[in-house]
Amino acid sequence: MYRIRPDPGSWINELEPDLASWVRGRMRRRVYQDGDVLCPAWQPIQGVYEIYRGSIKIMASSPDGREMILNVVRAGHTMNETPIIAGRGIMGTSAVCVDQTEVGLLLAEDFRQLCKDHPSINAHLARRLAMRNAATYNQLIDAGLHRLELRLAFLVYTYAREDETGVNRMPFTQDDLANMSGVSRQSINRIIRSWEAEGLIELGYGHLKIPDFPALLEFAQGDRNAV
Repeated sequence: MYRIRPDPGSWINELEPDLASWVRGRMRRRVYQDGDVLCPAWQPIQGVYEIYRGSIKIMASSPDGREMILNVVRAGHTMNETPIIAGRGIMGTSAVCVDQTEVGLLLAEDFRQLCKDHPSINAHLARRLAMRNAATYNQLIDAGLHRLELRLAFLVYTYAREDETGVNRMPFTQDDLANMSGVSRQSINRIIRSWEAEGLIELGYGHLKIPDFPALLEFAQGDRNAV
């Protein structure tokens, strides 16, 4: 199955060095703790965020308390360009930090002026928005056509990253994975336990450890029998 990663990275990295330094110099840097709400659903969007450390879950909720994780933005990526370009003041989703998270904020008015003064930036932004749209289509296809084991494997494939010791980890709970997959926690737990028995993953508190990442990737590509 052909996959597109959610985002190729921060568009600021593709700017000329002097301009990139100027942009980051305009950003307000701040550190948040695990579970802190970066952008509440009811709050107007302040600007574009660049994530330097940690991850951010983009979540929607219903009046009866149900929640859905729409996306996870990792370190080295940016967020909020789309609503600013579209002129939307409030998105109706919340951004929640995963682990200790450090971000930089470029205010919306500075972002708009930057795009006006440097039109070439728009090409970088257009590519990223197209990649995000393609990833959204992939998620819809997965949800409608592919078995849960394969969908879950691709979630791990997409979001697992090496820590400082070189070990691949997925920093989300089984509740998070169930939320992202649109199924019950029990369904996720059944698959996770079977993967653990095969040695594909190891369970930790609030995260998954992937000791045999190539084997999990092989499974995610459909070359390994489903459990």
